[in-house]
Amino acid sequence: MADRTQLQLFIHDCPDDQAPALFDVLADWGLRVDWDGRLAAPGELHIGTPYTERLAALDAADELAAELIDAAPGVKFTLWTDPAYEWLGTLVRYTPELGRHDAECDAEGQGVYFEAQILAALRTGGPAVGAQAVLALVGVAWTETLRGGTTERVITYTVTDD
Repeated sequence: MADRTQLQLFIHDCPDDQAPALFDVLADWGLRVDWDGRLAAPGELHIGTPYTERLAALDAADELAAELIDAAPGVKFTLWTDPAYEWLGTLVRYTPELGRHDAECDAEGQGVYFEAQILAALRTGGPAVGAQAVLALVGVAWTETLRGGTTERVITYTVTDD
């Protein structure tokens, strides 16, 4: 069995008409609503409640993020895998306005940035440009856009037989 870790996904918002397609991705991945909750159920999409997987592959965040964006380009989410063994976790944040932001992270989904990355960003152009590069590196725009704007709710939709 390949190395495994925990995965958490918070959907901050999703257009109602994209909820069924987004749900299909969650169901394909076998995600649970909260840690000990039931599997994701057809006909409802939970906003602001974590979807989780206790035994996700180490590269699951990257793959799941791509599927979520493809299925529901209007979605806003934060997704991460916990660090495991000698590897840091993977953080992916997405909004349609900003696009995708990827970083390594800790077990709380907080980005981890190394001195070499920060120094390289600071060396970009002059001081003002360098400061903006550091802000881009750490994803400040995503943090500000996604912070506090999520209202916990459930989008319900009719399940159709295909």
